Amino acid sequence: MPAFRIVEALDVVEYIGSRLVSGRYVLRPARSASWYGYGVPRGTPRPVIDKISAGFNAVMKVPSVRAALQKQALQPMEPMSADEMAELYAADAEKYAKIIREAGIKLSD
Repeated sequence: MPAFRIVEALDVVEYIGSRLVSGRYVLRPARSASWYGYGVPRGTPRPVIDKISAGFNAVMKVPSVRAALQKQALQPMEPMSADEMAELYAADAEKYAKIIREAGIKLSD
């Protein structure tokens, strides 16, 4: 996913957190993005998936839809195929699973 900044928030500093280095906290740059997508139940026939994907992608190309999203400070991505969306989901799931593992984050009871 390409890095981008929200136009309405260019003056907001990006950071992922801080860490202690030689007795002082140092900010680490962030490389994260939120995105919205859709899913279908496992086993959905491929022609149905392709039809849903084509419909969503057509809507995401409509200028008024993109403008409405931008008014909400959302940055519309270029439409993706179902396979590209699955790849993005898998990559982000692994990225955040690694962060969770390395940080030792556990679910509380």
